Amino acid sequence: MGTGKLTDLDFANDIALISDSPVALQNMTTDLQGNAAKVGLRIIAEKTKAMAGGNTLALSLRVEHKDMEFVEHFQYLGSNISRDDDADYDIYTRIGKASLVHRGLRPVWRSDNISKNTKMRLYTSIVIPSAIYASETWRTTDKTNRMLNVFNRRCLCDIMGVSWKDHVTDEELLSSAGIEDLQDIVADRRRRFIGHVPRLPTSQPASLVIDWTPEGGSRR
Repeated sequence: MGTGKLTDLDFANDIALISDSPVALQNMTTDLQGNAAKVGLRIIAEKTKAMAGGNTLALSLRVEHKDMEFVEHFQYLGSNISRDDDADYDIYTRIGKASLVHRGLRPVWRSDNISKNTKMRLYTSIVIPSAIYASETWRTTDKTNRMLNVFNRRCLCDIMGVSWKDHVTDEELLSSAGIEDLQDIVADRRRRFIGHVPRLPTSQPASLVIDWTPEGGSRR
């Protein structure tokens, strides 16, 4: 970044190679495969995926003499990345996973022996984090805010035993639960994150990327 380029993201045994050139990307993949072999590691072709961003057509890339599968989305460190940079798919996925967590706790929500405060503490510490994981990087819109808020209110109605027949307004529901709309929780996380990044050492990628302009691109 700056005068250099971000070429790879590494975490444990997960590696994402990044390039604006198919030839360079193939060379990086081949080099990685060769260096891995020197220490007894190998790249499994069936588990290796490729994505072409934006309007770029799928390219021919090979690993272990096999063609890589090109995908529209792939998961990296728990986040679902889309080729069009749209966060909707990731949000749909996160809400789906959080819904499973919520349903798994239904015996707790139904229990009369557990206080409302305890239920809300479980909800805010288990279900909500599952729904908004990595939300600091989402590009939010009215549509995504609506998705998040509908999920949140549906869960709260389930926890508090509220049905449409009770004619409880959204404001009353949130006030009784002592919780904000999910879009407000996400907005607060984004503000805290953007406040944290400038305090990082300037050598850190997260700090550098704030002022980074992609090659051939522009900042909004």
